[in-house]
Amino acid sequence: MNSEVWEMWSTRTGNLMEEFGTEAAALAAVAEIVAEFGPAYLDAVVLLRGPLSGDGDMQSVAAGADLVALARPFLAQTDRPTPAPLHGTDD
Repeated sequence: MNSEVWEMWSTRTGNLMEEFGTEAAALAAVAEIVAEFGPAYLDAVVLLRGPLSGDGDMQSVAAGADLVALARPFLAQTDRPTPAPLHGTDD
C-alpha cells in the first residue's frame, strides 16, 4: 500500500488542482495537460509529494518546465493516434 500522496497545485491561485495515489498517475495527468493545453500551462503548476497520513511536510517534486521534463516518458503515450473504429462504413 502506498503511504504517499501526490498533489498538483496552481502557484498562481494557490489552489489544489488534483490529488494522486502514485507518481505515475500524477505524471500521466501532467502529460494529458501538456497534450491538451501545451507546456506553458504548467508554468504556474507545482507537483508536491507527502505522507498520506497528513503528518509531515509536503516536498516539491518539480514545477513548470522541470515538471514537463519529468513527465516526458508519459508524453509519448498521449501522442498516439486514435485507433480507427472496428466496424466498416458499409451499412
